[in-house]
Amino acid sequence: MHFTFAIDPNIFKTWQAYSYIVQDCGVQHGRLIANYPNSWRSMALEVARQNLAGKPETNLEYTRIEYKLQHEMADKLVPKNGSYNLHDNDWLAQAEKEHVRQPFRAIVSTANPRAVPKVLKASFLDKENDPYWRVDPFLHVDREGLPLANAARALFSISKKIKFVDPHFGLEALRFRLSLNAFLTAIRAMNPGLVDVEYHLRQKSTADFFQEQIDNPPTPQPLVVPRGMKLRFVRWKQLPGGDKIHPRYLLTDLGGLAYEVGLDVGNAGEKTKIYRMSEKEREETWRQYDTNPKDAFGKPCATCFEFVDEFHLVGT
Repeated sequence: MHFTFAIDPNIFKTWQAYSYIVQDCGVQHGRLIANYPNSWRSMALEVARQNLAGKPETNLEYTRIEYKLQHEMADKLVPKNGSYNLHDNDWLAQAEKEHVRQPFRAIVSTANPRAVPKVLKASFLDKENDPYWRVDPFLHVDREGLPLANAARALFSISKKIKFVDPHFGLEALRFRLSLNAFLTAIRAMNPGLVDVEYHLRQKSTADFFQEQIDNPPTPQPLVVPRGMKLRFVRWKQLPGGDKIHPRYLLTDLGGLAYEVGLDVGNAGEKTKIYRMSEKEREETWRQYDTNPKDAFGKPCATCFEFVDEFHLVGT
């Protein structure tokens, strides 16, 4: 799905080494780079500068790496809060210690002097067959709140906006409250600054009934929105001759996941597949649930579906 890799800044001594590793990282590839330490980009740039800058035959390589690090790396990086001693130049040794505390998918470095199983040597990396580098396009997880939410934790950590899509959602159903509580808890844990979340669903009840579920939360296990988080429910209906409301998705501004069975908790023993969406599919689906276009009266215009109404809930 989406996994976090620690990449040794010291491999960026050449453009070839940089591009070989980084070109296959990013949300669409399922590989994200740990920002370990927080000065990781500066460290990588300094390695490139020392080895490439100012030399006629390699200065262009340095310029390309500099541009990529400054302008195209942010969407590949995942925050990492592990300890790091900036006075210790042995990045690999510190990454190995951090890996014991909170494992990476793998560590990519120039060497593996201590023969650590999940340290991959960049110059010998078989990207097609290495089991630690290879990332499957789907997960098969239990239909329980925590596994459903955990599949998206990496996406939550780097995203600025989130849209849930499930046409069958209803606050009156315990199975949806349980899963949404798990999702919202994971969002707050992974990205405390993210406060705007949308849930898109099919209209299947009156507006009064839906508002009643918000004003008088069902029991047991009522929906719990983290303090300060703004949850917006947007309801749609099918346009005449248009598409049905789509299957179940978790969309962010950077990537998306398709939940085969649903975003709700299932019966004991049930599982669902969760697929990593392509960027094209994510972007197209994101636009279909876009309420930004407005008509002359300020009402959202139909995109793929007809807008019905929306409801707001702010965590206290």
